[in-house]
Amino acid sequence: PYYLAARRAPLIGVVVAGRLVCVAHSARRTSRACELGIATRTEARRQGYALAATRLWSARVAAKGLLPLYSAFAANAPSLALAAAAGYRAFARAAYVLA
Repeated sequence: PYYLAARRAPLIGVVVAGRLVCVAHSARRTSRACELGIATRTEARRQGYALAATRLWSARVAAKGLLPLYSAFAANAPSLALAAAAGYRAFARAAYVLA
């Protein structure tokens, strides 16, 4: 139900040998932008599936006249590498302090 909600569109799935291995969706949406949510099964990582899904999701969002956004924690090097490979560039950094 989470992925199939209209606000998650566009929803991009990568299926290999009949099995869903990666999914890209709109994790957050405003009237002007969508933020990518991406999940890849552990055994399917580093095979280009997330990159392909990210690029297609980004193109679909842009085609709707919306700004595609990618966010990741600074410590998540694989996610930051995916963002860079897909053509995203850093425009802001944030720090959170837990009280």
